[in-house]
Amino acid sequence: MPCEQGRKLLEEIERGPSYPLHIHVLASAFCCGALAILLGGTAPDMLRSLVVGAVLRLFVYMLGKLHFNDFFHNLMGGAAAALLSWLFTLGGGDAGIVTIASPMPLVPGMMITNAIRDVTAGELVAGISRGTVPYSH
Repeated sequence: MPCEQGRKLLEEIERGPSYPLHIHVLASAFCCGALAILLGGTAPDMLRSLVVGAVLRLFVYMLGKLHFNDFFHNLMGGAAAALLSWLFTLGGGDAGIVTIASPMPLVPGMMITNAIRDVTAGELVAGISRGTVPYSH
């Protein structure tokens, strides 16, 4: 396939329909809940992370309507996740697990994974430049 045809196809896919908001909220909630279990949390910690993850996704969606950049979305989303995690664990539970698991949907995983791979392979300039890309968009 020629490059120009591939580029047009990618642009068409990008402009295409996205998943509805409720699917994004459910995916974010399940991601946070599953990570809480993987981190050694209990069932109540998982439920707390699930709720915080769902609320966080709705919060970031509302921020997106205000047309701020991704860095601001992640900054405010992380702060909201930390505050909600703290509030949900006031009555008990492991605040550390809920706080770590909740903002995970905000992390640009593939880009950071590639940056870490480059750094560990000794390609420091490529790793550092790739590591800054997720935070500069």
